[in-house]
Amino acid sequence: MGLEVPIPKRMSMLRRDSRGYPIPFNVLRDVDGKPFFAINDDRVRARCLKEKRCAICGYRLDKLMWLVGGPLSAFHENGCYQDTPLHHDCMTYALQVCPYLSMPNYLGRIDAAGLDPAKLPAGMPAVLVDHTQIAERPEVFVAVAILKYAFTDNGYIKPERPYKQVEYWRDGKQVSLEEVKL
Repeated sequence: MGLEVPIPKRMSMLRRDSRGYPIPFNVLRDVDGKPFFAINDDRVRARCLKEKRCAICGYRLDKLMWLVGGPLSAFHENGCYQDTPLHHDCMTYALQVCPYLSMPNYLGRIDAAGLDPAKLPAGMPAVLVDHTQIAERPEVFVAVAILKYAFTDNGYIKPERPYKQVEYWRDGKQVSLEEVKL
């Protein structure tokens, strides 16, 4: 997986990292412009939510929006998401290429450890870690298509149900419900 996966057209204008991968719209960059793929820029997250923009390409979302998370985000009665909605093609690319989403043996947030707090952009007081999230990578990721969402008291995204579509992804490949053990 990786550079052989075609980059969606709407992602073609994104800057690339030194390896040639597109840098998602919502990725935190330090004052030197270095991207930290494992850290979302909360200012960009707020803009994506306010303007209904895709967190990966930055373009306005279609009517049908996609959220990606673990089974609890998708199916628990109180399930919600921290990451903002995406276009289907941007989401599919991320599920195939992002190490956390596509690699079964991904060891963690490697680039987050290298962030120098003195190099945070102006107006960003701190990088927060959410300790309510399950630390282990889920065995399967669940992508859900929605038309609307609301917010929880702590700013998480609560999707409107029933979902319009559901996809299951494991190790960078879409799998059927029959292959998933929830």
